[in-house]
Amino acid sequence: MDTIPTLANPDNAPGRPARAVTRLLAALWVALTPVGAAIAEDSPWYQVEVIVFAQSDPYRAEANLKSVRPAYPDNRIFLDARDPVVDPAQLAHLSPEDLRLYRAMVPESQLRWRNPREPLPYVSLEPGERLLAGEARALGGGTYQVLYHQAWRQTLASASASPWVVVQGGRPLGQHHELEGSLRIYRGNDGHINVATRLWRPHFGTATAPGSETAAAAQPASAAIQWPTLPLPPAPPRKALSAFFALDDGDEGLQPAQQSAPPPTQTLVDLDVLEHAQIINSRELHYLDHPRLGALVRVVPYQLPGDEAAGDDAGPLLDEGAEEAGIEDMPPEGDEPRD
Repeated sequence: MDTIPTLANPDNAPGRPARAVTRLLAALWVALTPVGAAIAEDSPWYQVEVIVFAQSDPYRAEANLKSVRPAYPDNRIFLDARDPVVDPAQLAHLSPEDLRLYRAMVPESQLRWRNPREPLPYVSLEPGERLLAGEARALGGGTYQVLYHQAWRQTLASASASPWVVVQGGRPLGQHHELEGSLRIYRGNDGHINVATRLWRPHFGTATAPGSETAAAAQPASAAIQWPTLPLPPAPPRKALSAFFALDDGDEGLQPAQQSAPPPTQTLVDLDVLEHAQIINSRELHYLDHPRLGALVRVVPYQLPGDEAAGDDAGPLLDEGAEEAGIEDMPPEGDEPRD
């Protein structure tokens, strides 16, 4: 790990105003890396893509369990939640006063420099870099509704070391969204690639006034069991350096927007939960089934720029002539869920 040099620049006069210093540091903001995403050397990279969708279930033959307890894991990460990291060579141009200010603003864990050949892990890819755009279009109408579609790159760590990606998708519902939860891609003890999901889709409805004769007649005996209290979605961690800049500019928009909770007459009336774990094969399109939810997952090896095997280009490695798995491979609506 490179260390930050402490060379002084005699041309820099001490005691400059804090606003000028932050402008100088902002100019040095040249690289980004996610929180806690430690990358082991020579670890192979993968491009991950996930689509989560809702599917109609007109018969609702399978009732959801109220005993579920949705929660967000402690080891979680947000796509695009990036911390500033500055090239040590550029910090050599700072005066000792400015360097001390930088060290006071940025946690020690961020004072490092990443390999410029490696992609930024857990950063949402642009739509043009996704591989499942056709599948997402096919799910965009009829009996399906796409709630979440993201792609990113990462290395594969063990289950204990792999972070969970926080998921929020669909329309906002007060302080919640149509789809919430987390998922992760990791390598199991046997070396295989695994996917695990802890996703839920809340349904809010009008609550009948408690204690009324109508309510007593309408509620079955099982209604005495209450639906769980949904955890509030966690907020992304603040970016130390950029937050300092925003405060310096007097930006009052730094505080997260406060969303209104569902109206008092609205209550949780149903909860679809997709909690699933399975081994997946690299390059193949995998379908995670559920009566009212579904997910498409694909993990493809990613070649770093400059590697001999990749030539001048880099990107996801796809088998030449391999038939792309499509939405046609999904079971017709109404089939029994697969394990």
